[in-house]
Amino acid sequence: VFFNRIPMVRQVLNDLNHDTAQIKVRAAFSMMLIFVVLAEILGAEVILGAFLAGAVISLLGRPEDEDLSHQLESIGFGFFIPIFFIMVGVDFNLQALLESTEALILVPFLVLAAFAVKMLPVLFFKLNFTWRETIGAGALLSARLSLIIAASAIGLRLGVISDAVNAGIILVAILTVTLAPMLFSRIVPETPIIQNRPIVVAGAGMIGLQVAEQLIAHGEDVVLLDPIPERVERAAERGLEAFSANIKSLTPEIEDVLNRAKAMVCVHGTTEYNYRVCEIARTVYGIDHVVSRVPDPGAIARFEQIGVTTMNAAIDQAVLLALMARNLMAYDLLTRPDDDKDVCEVTVYNSRYLNKPLRQMKLPGDMLIVAVSRGGELVVPHGDTRLTAGDKVTLLGKSDCLEIARQLM
Repeated sequence: VFFNRIPMVRQVLNDLNHDTAQIKVRAAFSMMLIFVVLAEILGAEVILGAFLAGAVISLLGRPEDEDLSHQLESIGFGFFIPIFFIMVGVDFNLQALLESTEALILVPFLVLAAFAVKMLPVLFFKLNFTWRETIGAGALLSARLSLIIAASAIGLRLGVISDAVNAGIILVAILTVTLAPMLFSRIVPETPIIQNRPIVVAGAGMIGLQVAEQLIAHGEDVVLLDPIPERVERAAERGLEAFSANIKSLTPEIEDVLNRAKAMVCVHGTTEYNYRVCEIARTVYGIDHVVSRVPDPGAIARFEQIGVTTMNAAIDQAVLLALMARNLMAYDLLTRPDDDKDVCEVTVYNSRYLNKPLRQMKLPGDMLIVAVSRGGELVVPHGDTRLTAGDKVTLLGKSDCLEIARQLM
């Protein structure tokens, strides 16, 4: 431990930890062998020596040594552990088990005990999960293999248990790892795969391509629609998912996209065509969130009457410039795709997050609820704020955490 804290020694170890030398992996194996031999000399179990070696490696480890842990896991799970189970199978004395009435009677009791000791503690899960999920979790956690087999092997070596009991314990392990997943599948129904809900960009001109690339940079699924085949081909050449679509005759494939869409951005060049597209999106396909570019400021009220959020370059350019002047950090946060922070809006429906103070919610990772929209009114959240079904919350945090929260809520 002392030498490991010397910067020069750490630097030498890091320099030697390249593809051919792998000095840290070699040192880990050397330490394991030393402790295994020491355990044998002292009359202790070899597994105890290996455990102590792992504890020392963990003690000496630094955050930059994470690759060493992955390398040791690969070697262990890929080589040593399979050999251990092969030897367990070789030593499995089924004949001794069949000849022992006591061991055969013991097997069903051990199976019941294996499930009971997991079912009782998981009752606390009922505080946050349904009865099906709670019982299913208890069944799945009842699967046990390596630990009890290792303990049984040690007991057999020490003469504490007989060959018949050892075989019975191995059979219990096999039964639990076989039955537990089957019970879980029967108790907890399979969750249907939720298809990704894309954002549809209507218009594959230069503005549409830029909008699509910005959305993709923020982790969104995007589908481009345009009636002009040349624009669709150009979008496809840039790696974007694009379809040729005419609002007068939509194919079943396009209708499926529109039925799944969570939002639409309409960026065609003419105000009238944009209005027709937005009207179909809102009234026929029920897309709640539709944003449209409106070149003619006089037509904005017409779009707003059908529930479309409008964007006019002449008006909104001034708003964006004022935002940059007043809150440059907020503008960067909303527009920059080159970092792992983002802002997103989520509509809350999950009952686990309803009617509960925000301070009691366990949100995934680094994330904050910065605003709540309820019935068109903006609510500034605090610790005692309780969410209701249909509330739209604005989340700020890391992109991966936001995606988890979006699925949970």
